[in-house]
Amino acid sequence: MATTTFKSTLISKGTLQTIWTITGTNDGQPESPQQYYRRSVQVTGTFGGGTILIEGSDDGGTTWSTLSDYQGIALSFTAAGIKPIQELTQLIRPRASIAVTSCVVTLVSLRSS
Repeated sequence: MATTTFKSTLISKGTLQTIWTITGTNDGQPESPQQYYRRSVQVTGTFGGGTILIEGSDDGGTTWSTLSDYQGIALSFTAAGIKPIQELTQLIRPRASIAVTSCVVTLVSLRSS
């Protein structure tokens, strides 16, 4: 498993966009959007039977757990979709738990509530 780097861009005042392209069983380099209090994630691309998980860590990346939406449903994507992220963790990353062909994961983080 390799780690894919991300590209973060401030797309407007108080809005950060972070993008990873995940292939195979790669994970994404962790992003640290701690100063942003509302977050959503969108996954698109070719899944090829694979699964993308959105994970968070509060111990500097030693331990990772799958994050959830506001209904408590795990952020696990087997098809394109967009969902809010309930937890406010120190770090966030995508990870392919089952190999994907090529998926783009976009995290949008808002500073204001």
